[in-house]
Amino acid sequence: MVTILMLPLLAACLDGSSKAPPSDLQRLLHGTPPERCTSNPSALHATHAGFDCAADDGYRYHVDLPRSGQYNSTVFVLHIVDDAQGLLAANTDAGALADVLFILPEAKTWPIIGNLVTAQLWNGSGMRHPFDNGCCVDTGLADRQFVAGLIEDATTALPGNDRYVIGLSNGGMLALDLLYNTRLDVTEYFVLVSSDQTNTWTVREPKASVTLVGVHDDEVIPFFGGPIDATEYIGHINADNPYVEAPPYATTLARLIDGLACESEPASVVVSPWAQGIITERACHHGSLNSFELAQGGHRLGSEDFTAETPQRRDVIGYMLRRMGR
Repeated sequence: MVTILMLPLLAACLDGSSKAPPSDLQRLLHGTPPERCTSNPSALHATHAGFDCAADDGYRYHVDLPRSGQYNSTVFVLHIVDDAQGLLAANTDAGALADVLFILPEAKTWPIIGNLVTAQLWNGSGMRHPFDNGCCVDTGLADRQFVAGLIEDATTALPGNDRYVIGLSNGGMLALDLLYNTRLDVTEYFVLVSSDQTNTWTVREPKASVTLVGVHDDEVIPFFGGPIDATEYIGHINADNPYVEAPPYATTLARLIDGLACESEPASVVVSPWAQGIITERACHHGSLNSFELAQGGHRLGSEDFTAETPQRRDVIGYMLRRMGR
């Protein structure tokens, strides 16, 4: 009798029905919005339909689905959702992103500046102590696992897509942590105006290309290294911690050259198309390492307003789009 009862269970295993059910993101990408995802009229372009989704442990994420139903690449953006959408929409031509699926994970909100205000911050547990790094990514396993889980779900749902991660400022800190410490199927990481605050590197020669963008007159992340600005504005990055320092851009670049097994000499050095900076490209064991240095533009690439078009933004975003093959 026991053998007979076990047969249906064995059959279920053999036909694959014992597999884990699809995640909320996978269901959304296959046209069945789950209960935890609600429609949101705010989307990158009219070419997209927006959804706000709740995840486990208090996390949230936003998804912009191409209305055409054609998802030819997937882009993850690690930054404040409204700012990221405004930045991309204002500095890209209509239709350029019509077939791109955007997934924007949201950082949790933590008290900052002496607990007077709150801000979204990629810092894992939110436990901040003197001498921790800028966004606590070394102890921020929850943040790492949340974003990595979304990337893995999208990979399963759309295995034929190229996947890109754009990390801006504090989001760039987490993007570097993902590169160093997770084995994700990501085509390229774009790390913009950010600081490398990750002490661990556990993945040998990650199979991804990297583009690193820095600005010489960045008032927040010192290009030539030094203390991250401890003004009220920057409180959400250094977590009220006056001891956080940014390594020089050249030090981060050297670390990437070594860790990605890149050629020491660049394959090309050119002026960027909008003449805002110098682009250096190196061949690596599993892709390329690209350095985009801008002379000026500051931390926000030319404007306090994230919805403004600036030559710095057009130059950097245009370069990223070309890297994406569009």
